[in-house]
Amino acid sequence: MFRSTKIILIFFFTISKTLWALYSGNPLDPALIEIGFFQRSDKWYGYEFSYNIDTVLDKSAQVKILNNDKSIRFSSLKTRKSTGQVIFNIVDTFEINLGAGAFDLDFSLIPEREKLVRCVMKSSLVLDFGASAILASWNHNHLGLQGRVSTSKSSIKNLEINSEPILNSGIKVSYHEWQAGLGISRQIELLSSYIGLAYTSISGSIQNPPQGLGLELNSIAEKNPFLLFMGMGFSSYEKIAFNIEVRSIAETALTLSAKIRF
Repeated sequence: MFRSTKIILIFFFTISKTLWALYSGNPLDPALIEIGFFQRSDKWYGYEFSYNIDTVLDKSAQVKILNNDKSIRFSSLKTRKSTGQVIFNIVDTFEINLGAGAFDLDFSLIPEREKLVRCVMKSSLVLDFGASAILASWNHNHLGLQGRVSTSKSSIKNLEINSEPILNSGIKVSYHEWQAGLGISRQIELLSSYIGLAYTSISGSIQNPPQGLGLELNSIAEKNPFLLFMGMGFSSYEKIAFNIEVRSIAETALTLSAKIRF
């Protein structure tokens, strides 16, 4: 039994020496695991910790008016997420990550003509779950698949109508998002670059809006479900790696991350 298990592990380790992990909104860095990820080179698993700052400058999204088929596009929707993540790595081929941190949401929309509504939400707890895997590797290139889910619920901080502040109305916003993507990366010594396409879906609701302001809205949804992402990572061949990523089409976003390996 032990011998057969060892043969299987050696087989998987030989297929893929490097784990490529796309991004996770936070992102999991591209594969930079060749040397120094684990304390022992024959170890088939490992733990990592990462800190990520994800800033969405604008996201293509819309809301539907309650009991109405009409949809209203957000004039702007900005988010900022700062999370710490614990990553479990298996045979340099598969990763699972769990994360938590702070989530900030700022959005504006025009529910009625000549009425611009802006809501700034308080920082709230966000929970992240993600997984990624290598599908194929050849000549320092890696084809990978990734997915992630995040969820949060925020309370109102400031509410403005046409730049005029109004009394706090107790608005709450639930915000949930999941993404699945496919991409390709290439590693040359200490550097790794990657590019890919992902499908994204958001959901949620605006709760307890003040009456008479045209904010009786529900069912937050994405306007464009596809996004293009690309990034570059650097590893010191020790225990620290850094990554920068940009995303476009469905959103304009930037993610910075640092990772330490144990």
